Amino acid sequence: MQQAELDRFKTWLAKHGAEIVPPKANEVIRFRNGRHKGVVQRTKKGELVLSPVAGAYFEAFTDKRPMPAKPVRQNIKTPSIIENLLARDGTNCFYCHEPLGEDLTREHLFSQAHGGPAHIANLALAHKRCNADARDLPVVEKIKRRDNLRHKVCTSPVNVYDDA
Repeated sequence: MQQAELDRFKTWLAKHGAEIVPPKANEVIRFRNGRHKGVVQRTKKGELVLSPVAGAYFEAFTDKRPMPAKPVRQNIKTPSIIENLLARDGTNCFYCHEPLGEDLTREHLFSQAHGGPAHIANLALAHKRCNADARDLPVVEKIKRRDNLRHKVCTSPVNVYDDA
């Protein structure tokens, strides 16, 4: 989808009563139409991903049909959180940066034990062992751990690898 087509889609949305709202990080278009919200976002690889609502509206736009009253259809497949994380971050572990393969888990950067949300902005993919080793460390310590594992250089006076 080219930028010109995205611009025409945005114009079509506004013409049909949708409110165009400022996009967030990695988003190209964000809109509201009544209680329905839609998002078009770009992955790191440059691919566009449409939310179910945006997908239904875009389908109506391309087919030159009126805006659907109930945009979310049952046969629209929404990508799983894992699929979205793989598209956003790639196929390597957040911590050690080695390929994940089948050994992958969702890592909550701000841990759930400390009130962290299960929102994609707070998630990364990690090997089961890397995730378990990070436990419920604060985010800053998790980032230090990641940097130490990737660079094999300990820059912190605190050894975050101790199991004690």
